[in-house]
Amino acid sequence: DVGVDSWYKEFMEWAVDPNQAATASATFTPSRTAANARFADRPAFYSALHAWYRGTTGSRYRGSLIWASEACNVDGSVDVVPTGCDLSGGLRASRFNAELSLAATDKGTNRYTTMESMRKKVDELISGAFPYSFDFLYWEEVGVIDAELVRNLMVCGGVILVVIFALVPSPRIAIWVVLCVALSIVDTLGFMYFWDVTISGVSTIYVLICVGLAVDYAAHIAHMFKESTGSPRERAIAAAERIGPCTFNAVLSTLLAVVVVGFSESYVFRIFFKVLFLVVTIAGAHGLWLLPAILSICGGSKDPVGFSA
Repeated sequence: DVGVDSWYKEFMEWAVDPNQAATASATFTPSRTAANARFADRPAFYSALHAWYRGTTGSRYRGSLIWASEACNVDGSVDVVPTGCDLSGGLRASRFNAELSLAATDKGTNRYTTMESMRKKVDELISGAFPYSFDFLYWEEVGVIDAELVRNLMVCGGVILVVIFALVPSPRIAIWVVLCVALSIVDTLGFMYFWDVTISGVSTIYVLICVGLAVDYAAHIAHMFKESTGSPRERAIAAAERIGPCTFNAVLSTLLAVVVVGFSESYVFRIFFKVLFLVVTIAGAHGLWLLPAILSICGGSKDPVGFSA
């Protein structure tokens, strides 16, 4: 699936031409007319290569060859070997250009697989050689972004766990807040797939940022539940009545703030809108609906201060 533009192939086609005066006296193995013909000795190869390189025929490949002797590198066509050029040192570096097929680069996983297979194959064929493209900078993330996302979510989860149990010092309540946050993130990642948001460096950053938003909505309800008294159902109703409108305003205001960028043509802004929209909607629903329902069953009762039966 790779179309290679090789200076070596072009050069050898030029060199084995029977009418080529520059290589008329050169010796080839196994023969000049063989499909796998190559120069029999090193000096003749580099002498002919430089004649081709500095001439019109090889001019388009000058950027693909760097000679060990700086004097041998030329920018334009010259008829003779430049003064001070030592061809015996050969080439310091060279490159072949390649064009990959669409099937090999249409998806992130395909691009990463193509990059890794090219690296392995090139290293097997020529030790020390390697494929390079500026796009590899972005393709590389596909191979590590999943592990990075999981690791960073675990770190965020650990920090959030400490913060929740510190702000809501009641394990019976705090554990349900942690559950709501975890469900919010899992649901968000699931809906991201159906909304054509892939896991990339951009979406990963937004997901990690939104973990804090997911905590915000549930933590307020849980804190107010802890401060309320009565049966579990009465405490859940009281928490929803006292802090629910404020939490709903937070959800609504955040949605209104990000809806504008949803119409942007920029990939970064569109991903920002999609991830924040999902997190705010899902985490808001978990905090305003799911958490009170759970706490009304499992939150436990609390008697008023100073009350005695």
